[in-house]
Amino acid sequence: MPFDPEAAEKRKYLESLDDRQLGCLAGGHDWPLDHLRPGKAVPKGLRAEPAEIPGCHVIIEMCRERCGTERTVLRNSDGSLDRFSYARRGARPGDRPIWQVRPEGLHVTRRDARAEVISMNLGALTG
Repeated sequence: MPFDPEAAEKRKYLESLDDRQLGCLAGGHDWPLDHLRPGKAVPKGLRAEPAEIPGCHVIIEMCRERCGTERTVLRNSDGSLDRFSYARRGARPGDRPIWQVRPEGLHVTRRDARAEVISMNLGALTG
């Protein structure tokens, strides 16, 4: 296995994270929009608000893992979607922000986060 000169710094950062942030870094966010189905109830954490542009709406969703990440997208009047944008917030109004910013210059990948989750759970995994 190649030597990673940032391994100790990455591990220190990953160990400091809230479980919700670490889970989303390792496995990706669980977005309510991914669970929206015709004829079914609107998933919790998903809403639409009228945009300043007539006929357009802003679709707003909070990660279902409650990591504090909010994603928004503009639905245009023709039904098309613009690019998603992201913001980090507290899990609930008034909560302190959960998402810790990565130290400047530290490159942490999804693979690094998954390795940390496995390390933290190795005892349970091996029985």
